[in-house]
Amino acid sequence: MKILPVLNNINPVSAKQKTQKAEQNVPAKTAYTLPYTGSFDFQNYFLPPKILAFTGSQKTPLTDEDYKKAEEYFKEVIKDKNQSFFPMGIKVFDSDKLNGLQKGIKIFDGLTMREIVFMLNKPIILLNRGCNNRCVHCGFSAAPFSNKTLDRMSYEDFKALIDGVKELENRMDNKVQLYSEMGLFLDSDCMEIEIKDKEGQVYDCVDCMRLLGDDIEKVTPLLDTSGWNFESAKHQAMAEKFVDFVLEHSPEDVDDINISINPYHGLYARAMELENEGKTEKAEELRQKYAKRVANVLFTFSPLIKNDFSVNILARAIPYDETDTGLDNRAYYSIVMRVLDELRIMFEKDLSGEKKYVQTKEELEGLMAYYDGLFEEFQPRNLFPWGRAQALFNHDIELIEGRIKDFQDMCTSMPQYASNLINPNGALVLSRMDVSAKTDLDFNFENKGRPVKPFATELDEILKPARTKEQLYDEF
Repeated sequence: MKILPVLNNINPVSAKQKTQKAEQNVPAKTAYTLPYTGSFDFQNYFLPPKILAFTGSQKTPLTDEDYKKAEEYFKEVIKDKNQSFFPMGIKVFDSDKLNGLQKGIKIFDGLTMREIVFMLNKPIILLNRGCNNRCVHCGFSAAPFSNKTLDRMSYEDFKALIDGVKELENRMDNKVQLYSEMGLFLDSDCMEIEIKDKEGQVYDCVDCMRLLGDDIEKVTPLLDTSGWNFESAKHQAMAEKFVDFVLEHSPEDVDDINISINPYHGLYARAMELENEGKTEKAEELRQKYAKRVANVLFTFSPLIKNDFSVNILARAIPYDETDTGLDNRAYYSIVMRVLDELRIMFEKDLSGEKKYVQTKEELEGLMAYYDGLFEEFQPRNLFPWGRAQALFNHDIELIEGRIKDFQDMCTSMPQYASNLINPNGALVLSRMDVSAKTDLDFNFENKGRPVKPFATELDEILKPARTKEQLYDEF
């Protein structure tokens, strides 16, 4: 496998730089300037962990003999193991000696077992690429869906990948797990996820998770959302469908369910723009609309709370003295108060009417106390200055240096952190979230080779000329 381009440890990376030809750990130091004005030198501000790069074995057509040798090797490894050893992790095996076991599984055509194992190491399968929320702090600069690129994975390709993994595990007597963790989204809100089959049938995030079957406990996080238009019957039905789906499982089988709450959502950010333009009434309307949107998420997800499932708050806010936008931690606390007020109104209306979510006054007060405590427990975290968030910070050099130091400290606690992102066309991108690198590996999707959106964190994107704060604002 080749990193395209390989990360360089001294100079800014050229897209034409030679790639590594041997299996090795490639020292990876970014060398680029964050797009701020001023004379401060941001070069080499951060040393990320090493990103593994290798070329893989020579790709020759697999034979029946290759399959037989791989099967014999597998049986030899497990023959003395008792049931307590199973399921085993795939890394217990020599991938080269397992090469051949994938013979005939179409989705893996052209890939060695070594490459398959590497690609399935904590993969994030990007069912969709894009988001319509237009959050102004998005580190990925997520753009709305379009027809110019392949923004949605096809159902056939997703099913072929999952079926291929299950078939390969079946060939290993279901005693081996090819992956221990899997994500199904990155720069998309789960409430917007849709994929289609060739007949036009639409599958949402829940449908895709059902395709994983009993592997649901290996999906992490399970769902991220910043809410949905509560006037949309379609999205409300999907949210309730998600709740019903989760309730089919036990709390210990379900990973994170995250609700993003911050002043950077497109609705609230637009409200601030209107406020600055003197359009106070319209600004207040949008602020309240956003609060109702978030309150409706908590309202709809309350059956999960009553059944001991964990719901997390993803709170992000820049301290008020680090930004002049008004989108800061004070705005966050204002949102929290509005949300709790709206949530109480929703519960009281339900109690006096349908009683779908609360049956007694005591239950209502118990849920309100839970959510109030949840907001107290999850204090807003600061943002790091990349993606669109760069435009939100003041041009204060000491502040930026402090943010960078915080980032460096955080990274030292995650020395092996890197994610395998599988694009809708099946191509693998290695990512540390702040910087990403393309590779020459891809699954054998029907949509293989079709263009997809670049990540704002890809090296080619980072190396574009620095943009001013005004230009960054213009992008959204």
